[in-house]
Amino acid sequence: MMRTFLPSLVVVAILAIPALWGCAEPPGPSNYTVRDSAGIRIVESGEPAWCPGEGWSIAPDPVMKIGEREGEESQLLFQVADARRLPGGGIAVLNGGSGTVRIFAGDGDFLREFGGAGEGPEEFRSPISLHVLAEDTLLIWDGARPGFSLFTVDGEFLRSRRLSLPGLERPAGVHPLPGNRLLLTTHSSPFTRPGDHGVGIHRFSTPFLVLDGDGIVLDTLGVFPSSETMILEQAVGFPPFHKSTYVDVLGDAIYVGTADAMDVSVRGLSGEPKALYRHPAVDLNVGAAEREWFRDRMGVEARPEGVPILEQISSSLIFPETRAAYSDLRVDPTGAVWLRTGLYFPEGPAPTEWSVFSREGAFLGTLAMPPGFEPMEFGRDFVLGRWKDELGVEQVRVYRIENR
Repeated sequence: MMRTFLPSLVVVAILAIPALWGCAEPPGPSNYTVRDSAGIRIVESGEPAWCPGEGWSIAPDPVMKIGEREGEESQLLFQVADARRLPGGGIAVLNGGSGTVRIFAGDGDFLREFGGAGEGPEEFRSPISLHVLAEDTLLIWDGARPGFSLFTVDGEFLRSRRLSLPGLERPAGVHPLPGNRLLLTTHSSPFTRPGDHGVGIHRFSTPFLVLDGDGIVLDTLGVFPSSETMILEQAVGFPPFHKSTYVDVLGDAIYVGTADAMDVSVRGLSGEPKALYRHPAVDLNVGAAEREWFRDRMGVEARPEGVPILEQISSSLIFPETRAAYSDLRVDPTGAVWLRTGLYFPEGPAPTEWSVFSREGAFLGTLAMPPGFEPMEFGRDFVLGRWKDELGVEQVRVYRIENR
């Protein structure tokens, strides 16, 4: 996913497959239509396929927990940036607070730790994401360098690469592609674009690049909208309900969502559009209730020393006409697309609501995650992620996906 964050506002052909549908009777044509447009398969859904009270759900209790409030150092987690299930059943945790990767067995027992905070080739300044390249190889993206490092699951350092782009864009993150290649997402903002950018909401276009295993640019996948930036007289940051572009990869398919609408584009490895999943029956208009919610959320998240400038910012906020349709995108191994929906505030807890498109592109519906839980990986029958209690103590948890 594309995860590039700016300073916070306070600081600155009709198909109907019965197996897909939760209702007793298959839905009518208005629920799920498929048409072809210039070779692009467009799947448009009306009402959700799941009937109320039906569909998938997340089990209330985790099947695995890693992390304690006190105890062994290996179980004290802080600023967990990412977590992934390993092919052998273990879990790799990217613990940002220590700048290390911690490997745990399938039952949650600690096995080893490697990396560390620093400037060396085997260390990290700001580790952001972790990917499993093969059965024994991990890729860690460091957003501060920026660049990536490769380690074996046993902790052996393989190599590290820093990236430097010829243009004005900044590297934002990488996703593994087939053939030992990488998809590099980039970020553009008023900070990277020359010119006098006045007060308002700005969203520039930015290229996504294909790299070889050594970080050399091979091609451009395409040009996509970057994250929105708001410029005020006294602050620069995300606008309320800001839109970003999110990416995930499964096999030879690249899933891209700009969050302008409730839709996701499926592309080939050369960037060519192949399909579009769409659910237009979502009201994204920003009204008085949404504006009030956002201002209240700012007050909750503000530190005491930030209250004076908060009052100034709150009175001069620029609200967009429409909010982002979602604030994260993930694809599970079956090809189902998970979108984090619900109102989102950068500094606050993430919404628990996630909406799902089936692998065929039909909109299934929404389900709720446990409070305090932020998914990082969706499996066939599980979801893995970070959980925080009321004191901010972190755990990595695995929950079962039920009724799937």
